[in-house]
Amino acid sequence: MADAFVIQSADLTAGIVVVERSGVRFYASDRDFHDLDGKIFKNIRAARQAVERLQRTPARPARPELGQGHAA
Repeated sequence: MADAFVIQSADLTAGIVVVERSGVRFYASDRDFHDLDGKIFKNIRAARQAVERLQRTPARPARPELGQGHAA
């Protein structure tokens, strides 16, 4: 059975990490942390630090949904 741990940031659950041979793999549970989804970190602490760094970056503008391009 795989070991998995929840990573929280402020009042959000950012995702979980699952222990693998090469470290821990992050699975985002909130779209704000999608950039980290699937990445492997050396350990849980490194994953948590990446979540905290991402949380401190200014919010990016929302991307248009598929099929909703710019109006001409």
